[in-house]
Amino acid sequence: MTEIDVSQVAMHRSLAYGLFAQLYEYPDEALHQKLTSEGLLEQLEQSVLVVDESVQGAALWSLDLEDMVLSQLQSDFTRLFDVGAIGRPPCPLDGGAYAGAARMKSMEECLRFYNHFGLQLNQEMKAMPDQLGTELEFLHFLSHQQVQLLEDQQSGQSYWQAECDFLDRELLFWFPKMITELNKLEGAPFYKSLSIVLESFFGAVARRVAVTDMS
Repeated sequence: MTEIDVSQVAMHRSLAYGLFAQLYEYPDEALHQKLTSEGLLEQLEQSVLVVDESVQGAALWSLDLEDMVLSQLQSDFTRLFDVGAIGRPPCPLDGGAYAGAARMKSMEECLRFYNHFGLQLNQEMKAMPDQLGTELEFLHFLSHQQVQLLEDQQSGQSYWQAECDFLDRELLFWFPKMITELNKLEGAPFYKSLSIVLESFFGAVARRVAVTDMS
């Protein structure tokens, strides 16, 4: 892979992480507009397939966006990821929920990653360190830094290695467990399809560890 190709792939990984982070936020009118009228899914598909054409995305890309009603998206998000039907979410979007007794260890490990790169959580947003959106934003940051370094003809290896390590130690550990819980539930075709794509995307990035030298 040439340096230009590596930089392009890193750029599209960064874009994809950022778009995924948006899509796992509570859906408001602005996000609904991006989905139905501004081509957000088309942007995601383009970036995902640049990274790896084998990512499983057919179910998401083929959704009829004209039928995507905001109130249904909000209801599905709340039912799956927020309060659920019994006062707690059946599919929490934080890794510690799947770590059992090691929940605090999971959160502390995330914080060590962030602090190593001089990052701190936004206290006003009350973001949890192991929340999916927070972790995706971190991966967005790491891959964006790679792009900047490569464009300056410097090595992005340390950021690439951190990206791979964070995926391996965090998201590849807990996100498949979330998918298992999600698949037990009925309905929510958008979030089920989105999660399949994200899990496949994580796996595609992880496979690049053995074949890519981010020099």
